[in-house]
Amino acid sequence: MRRGSLAFDTSSGRVGVIMGASNCEVYLRPIGGGYEWSVKPEFVRPATRAEELSAKNAAANRRSRSEATTPLPTGIFAEPCTRPCPVCH
Repeated sequence: MRRGSLAFDTSSGRVGVIMGASNCEVYLRPIGGGYEWSVKPEFVRPATRAEELSAKNAAANRRSRSEATTPLPTGIFAEPCTRPCPVCH
């Protein structure tokens, strides 16, 4: 397996992109970004197509959730409500 290919970490059950190898460890990063983790080479194998699709789907779900909760940019002003409601009280 080479850098940039998808691998399955059998010790954690996670799929990651191979970022490199050093000192008898393989460094993986989640698809779509995130914190890198290291694993011994004997616990790394190529990801199956099903594992790849599952990991890509999970990454897309993470992106969509984070975009939906991204705060509005600063400097946007909205007039306050003039009548009480459950949101504004």
